[in-house]
Amino acid sequence: MNNYNTPLPYQTKSGIETGGKKVVVVKIGQGGNVIDRINSSINAGETLFIRAENGDIRINEWNPVNETNGRNIYLGGNGTRNIILRHGQCASFIKMDGGNGIEKCAYQLVSISN
Repeated sequence: MNNYNTPLPYQTKSGIETGGKKVVVVKIGQGGNVIDRINSSINAGETLFIRAENGDIRINEWNPVNETNGRNIYLGGNGTRNIILRHGQCASFIKMDGGNGIEKCAYQLVSISN
């Protein structure tokens, strides 16, 4: 299992940089506990697993029509604005080619497991 401990926030936006890793453990520390954006070099159609460690993580959804916050995470619509990934839980995402003409890619939530 790859262990990539990323401090939050990522640069000026809240997010994580995973490189080519497909399994990441996000340890909650001094940087915060919010993810608005995922940056990775995996290909569209590949799966990324994010596990919360040492606390809870809030993952915020993007607005595919009028995205102004630099977010690229899709939680399924239905009015869901964010999810809380509890300590020890793992969320799986599939990387998709950008669907709104602004972002190059987006990450669709597939499931959350304990």
